[in-house]
Amino acid sequence: MDKEFFVIRHRAPIIAACLLLAGIMGFQLRKLEINADFLFMFSPTMQSRVNTEKIEKIFGSNDMLFVLLETQDVLDQATLVRVKNIGQELKKVPGIKNVISLFDTKDIRGENGSMIVEPAVTAIPTTDVERRALRQSLLANELAKEVVVSKDFKVTAMLMSLDLNASKKDIYQAVKNTVQAFPGNEKTLIGGIPAFQTVIIDNIIHDILILLPGALLIILFILYAFFRQMRGIVLPLCVVLLSTIFGMGILPLMGWKMTVLSAILPIMVIAFSNNYGIYLIARYQDLCASSGSLTKKQIAVDVFRVLYKPILFSGITTMVGLLGMLFHAIIPAKQIGVAASIAIGFSLVVSLGGIPAILSMLKLPKKKTRSAGLGSVPLLDSGLHKTAEVVVRRPGMVLLAAAIIAAVGIGSATHVIVDANQENLFGKNHPITTCTRLINRHFGGSQNVSVLFEGDIKDPQLLRLMESYKDTLQKLPGVGQVTSIADIIRIMSKALNDSGTPGYNSIPDTRDAIAQYLELYSMSGSPEDFERLVDFNYEKAQFIVRITNGATPIINTIIRKIDTMRKKDKSIAFVGGWAAMFAELAAVMLKGQIMSIVSALCAIVILVMFMFRSVVAGLLSAIPLVFAIVVGFGTMGAFGIYLDVATALITSIIIGTGVDFTLQFLWRYRSIRQSGMSYGEAIKETYATIGRAIVFNAFCVASGLGVMIFSSIPPLRYFAILFGVLTLACMCGALIVIPALCLVCKPKFLEPIQADNTHS
Repeated sequence: MDKEFFVIRHRAPIIAACLLLAGIMGFQLRKLEINADFLFMFSPTMQSRVNTEKIEKIFGSNDMLFVLLETQDVLDQATLVRVKNIGQELKKVPGIKNVISLFDTKDIRGENGSMIVEPAVTAIPTTDVERRALRQSLLANELAKEVVVSKDFKVTAMLMSLDLNASKKDIYQAVKNTVQAFPGNEKTLIGGIPAFQTVIIDNIIHDILILLPGALLIILFILYAFFRQMRGIVLPLCVVLLSTIFGMGILPLMGWKMTVLSAILPIMVIAFSNNYGIYLIARYQDLCASSGSLTKKQIAVDVFRVLYKPILFSGITTMVGLLGMLFHAIIPAKQIGVAASIAIGFSLVVSLGGIPAILSMLKLPKKKTRSAGLGSVPLLDSGLHKTAEVVVRRPGMVLLAAAIIAAVGIGSATHVIVDANQENLFGKNHPITTCTRLINRHFGGSQNVSVLFEGDIKDPQLLRLMESYKDTLQKLPGVGQVTSIADIIRIMSKALNDSGTPGYNSIPDTRDAIAQYLELYSMSGSPEDFERLVDFNYEKAQFIVRITNGATPIINTIIRKIDTMRKKDKSIAFVGGWAAMFAELAAVMLKGQIMSIVSALCAIVILVMFMFRSVVAGLLSAIPLVFAIVVGFGTMGAFGIYLDVATALITSIIIGTGVDFTLQFLWRYRSIRQSGMSYGEAIKETYATIGRAIVFNAFCVASGLGVMIFSSIPPLRYFAILFGVLTLACMCGALIVIPALCLVCKPKFLEPIQADNTHS
């Protein structure tokens, strides 16, 4: 059976199969869940994650949830009443392990040789004298100042530590409800990693509900503007809808969940699955306009026969490019690569099988001139014609200009900063960001690096080392509060010794003295007060470095300093914490980015070599992709756009989609050259035919993904902008650089078979 007749003879089963497969995958969507836990982004074998999990197993979760109250004076009676009421209710919330507020943090003082441990606020002051006394007491209390109250007394914090397996979403909602249940004049903000993760879920849902319809409307508008024909709108749109349902169904089928990055997937599929339908409808309209003697079946067969190879190879190379995302360190990125490539494969089947099959059943449209169909955009036709003239007349100058642009891009790319800071997931004016800024400014930092010490934690020498490490680290930019059991022992010394005496505000000289301090504390305080800092047997201690600036370069500087300390001190076992995890993610993200680019490019070069049976063809196909990548990184460097968890995906995606433009151009150009047309005329004819479809395709893809510029998640906005830039660069590479190279180098694989008779 001839290939070109297969989709016509079996059109009913093909159409039914496409609908059935999409229906089956659509049924899977009822199982789709959203996962906003940042831990899901990290490989289970990533060393910082392994270390963090070990630390949390000993000392509990460091996922602190903050409630901030901002007012003119937090010691105002009404404010303190509100803090007390909220704090009491929060202690009843399941999953909250501990609450620290002005009424819970401790005040350690000495009295007649004894150690007295009391809450920092034992009674709410009612007079100015009482408020002044409390203010002085809190300023002198290291466990309160810049822990639960700011130095200017305009912000107070309630800190909640959570059980390891607690539902962050449920706790966040319970905390939010509790705060609302006790209204007041103070401005309230909720922050911390549990708040991050919960609000991100809302943002993902918002993006899906708003951006998906937006992308579909954009595609619909573009199809109408380009084709002005119902079948030219409906058929590609059906491919888009079926492919999107199929692609999204992959996630629950594989047991994967929606994440902040997975929000890209449906919009990607909407943008990319439209490509092949555009080429098919463009060819169909050209045939309808120029071939009055052909029947509807003959036209459908011709559409399939002429385009199935370039579309098939374009689809395969797109899938291979997307599979390059498997080399990314970010787990959701791997999942997006797999799901998107499978969805593209399905869109290939639906496009090549379904569209010609349906076209063969539809009555032919009224015959129109060529300009009335796809070419009904005079400005575009004129632009393509003028561009072709310039390329044909001055190919050398075109290549020189491209080389200069690439050189500038390479120079600018050296300024790209890799930053996996989770704080960038929200806009500058978002309440979460505002809360984070207050935490960083007044309460020692919203992120942390945790250092595990092992040994005799009551050893004075070890405790003094912790104190010296604290002094060293606090001189580094981005380091806020540094807390360890050594701080508690030193504070105890202030309570038990008079100011000016040798033992005041210092670590005792003997282990027995330290043990005695702890024993005295236990008489009026609880040993559980230190459970986040030291284990029960005093063999392991957590040294917590709070971070006021989560930028990856700053975190790397801090971790390098700690690593230097660790090499000289065997008591430092390892380093963990969320800030350390995101810093390591940035490092492996860059490595994965490089591997993804190299592997995808190599795979595509090999595929194109096989397609055209030419090594030169493979190398030629990579040039627009490399050009686009250089332009993309140059743009990031020039405008200060970070390489983060979202923008790191762009190169793999653009490699998968951008090669389509080059393949379509080369395939059409070779076909025209085979007919005996001269080099220059072949270039012009290629521009006049497939050139328009390439421009339309690029516009569709960029516009479809461009809707993400309205995302509520800033990194996805930058993703949309950069993708538009890279798509434009790929299109220019295919329509300008490649033709110029063809004219200058005259690759043999593009020449007519009987070269001697066809050269002009």
